[in-house]
Amino acid sequence: MAPEKKTAFSSESTKQRLRELARFVEQVTNLAQTLDAHGAEEDHPEGSEERALARMRDELDLALLNLLRNVRSSAQRRAETTRCSDLLIDMALAEMGDGDEALHLMRRYHELRGDE
Repeated sequence: MAPEKKTAFSSESTKQRLRELARFVEQVTNLAQTLDAHGAEEDHPEGSEERALARMRDELDLALLNLLRNVRSSAQRRAETTRCSDLLIDMALAEMGDGDEALHLMRRYHELRGDE
């Protein structure tokens, strides 16, 4: 019998981290929607608080873009080993422009589901 692997996280601490991540994403979304009310940066006088807030919204959008790229890359890597059929399907659909990768992920999905 193989020795049990020790993990750095417990299931409870991992659940807590996932809840914190979900709250963070919700807060970023709410902040972006609030900042949308300020419109375009150019619509406000130089040096005004409204202009600074509109600029922050644009910076937040760039931060979201970087986050999205990182999450997409992570999801692509996870699709190789995941047992989550929903992730496999979403990543296969996202890879439709890359026929080989989409086909590979769809085959993984069917293997996981046992219906190929």
